[in-house]
Amino acid sequence: MYIMFNAEEIFNGANDIETRTELFHTWIKNASDSIKSRYALNWRMPHSLFNLSCKLVDSKDIQNIDWFKIYKSKDMGAWENNNKVIV
Repeated sequence: MYIMFNAEEIFNGANDIETRTELFHTWIKNASDSIKSRYALNWRMPHSLFNLSCKLVDSKDIQNIDWFKIYKSKDMGAWENNNKVIV
């Protein structure tokens, strides 16, 4: 079962693609290990990241995000034990 997160808490009213992309990427990097592991396992293409995000945040709220930019960065931050997440 997936947990739904409130998009307003993630985006704080931001509407432009640059800000929304940065905020959502930051949210992924700061997510719990259980959420982060789902992203790591689905880091095959930008559409996979979008599909997973639709299960966590209402899909109407995750439009206007540059998924390719997030995917291309290969940056998911660190696990809770401070080891870098490698995708």
